Amino acid sequence: MFYITQGTRQEQEKKLLTSSTLYVGNLSFYTTEEQIHELFNRAGDIKRIIMGLDKLKKTPCGFCFVEYPFVESSFFMCVVH
Repeated sequence: MFYITQGTRQEQEKKLLTSSTLYVGNLSFYTTEEQIHELFNRAGDIKRIIMGLDKLKKTPCGFCFVEYPFVESSFFMCVVH
């Protein structure tokens, strides 16, 4: 049997500090990828945006992930907003 360990609290915090990905929640279901790009591009180039989609309808469901190529950009967006 194979178990996945989540690590200690300190290990998780260290990974969060080096992550270049932001979770963005509580979005309107009408928010577009273009709108996300326009807002978050202010912090720097965006590597990719992953929109959460409804399983059946394939429509946005209120959250996304914004991935930057550099940690500094994601940190800047967290501080600004």
